Amino acid sequence: NSSYSTFEASSFKVTGKVSGWSRPVTVTVNVLAAQPKTVTPVVVTTESGKKPSLPSSVQVLYSNKQVKSEAVTWDAVDASKYSSRAGGQFTVSGHLVFSPDTRVTALVVVLPATIVSVTNPFVMAVVRVAPSSPATVKAKWSNGDVTDEKVTWDSVQASSYAKAGTFTVSGKVTGYQPSVKASVRVCEKQNMYRLYNKCTGEHFYTASIKERDRLRNFGWKFEKVGWVAPSESNPPVYRLYNKYVAGGDPHYTTSASERDALVKLGWIYEDIGWYSAENAGSRALYREYNPYAKTGTHNYTLDKHEHDTLVSL
Repeated sequence: NSSYSTFEASSFKVTGKVSGWSRPVTVTVNVLAAQPKTVTPVVVTTESGKKPSLPSSVQVLYSNKQVKSEAVTWDAVDASKYSSRAGGQFTVSGHLVFSPDTRVTALVVVLPATIVSVTNPFVMAVVRVAPSSPATVKAKWSNGDVTDEKVTWDSVQASSYAKAGTFTVSGKVTGYQPSVKASVRVCEKQNMYRLYNKCTGEHFYTASIKERDRLRNFGWKFEKVGWVAPSESNPPVYRLYNKYVAGGDPHYTTSASERDALVKLGWIYEDIGWYSAENAGSRALYREYNPYAKTGTHNYTLDKHEHDTLVSL
């Protein structure tokens, strides 16, 4: 009956008869305001890193057995609760606007983050030497995280790097649908010649056959090809010369700031000595410093054993 099913407090009269009494009997019924009993469960799904969109109202079952939509105020949500790359779930509390004592709870389901993009690498290679594509690439996730993710690269045919030019290698990152693309630039290789001056104990490195042979004529000992470098790349190796020490002292660095600092101290900048392979799969060239030497203070080698031996002395 609508007389006692309203939400607001009200009253109504009921008229009846009493047996043996000629007049009608009237009773006034006071109806209390309906009270909220239960709230329909709230479940919200969101992507990792995305603030959940909580409803502005909820469905409330009242004591009069009727359901009504009521505005709700939610507590603040800490971003860390929905930023996990693995996803998960948590609860958010709130209260009905008209009844602050009536608490409301929402279950928030956070979906795992997905990779939305990767950084396609650029690889330098030399002719007839298989390129070393990086083992990992930078991956950006839907929650904003950036990680290094392992790449499985397709095999590369030797014909692809048999001569100077460019080609593309495809790879796969688990959880990322598009292929990763590595742009490979193949350039001519140049041998880096290593010479030794037994009078000063220093080593010298050059890509110039003419310079190598001239130094040999001056008594320098040609030891071997120290390593093979690309004929071009983004990180050049700067060559400097210190004329103020007996016999002179060459120095090599990929750091422009170190180059400029040495020039300010009086070193002569002799131009680019060679180029350094720039991709992560290249071999490391070790540089050691001898604090006891006055010339030839630095040594450069690919040999890890030589490096460890010199450092241990």
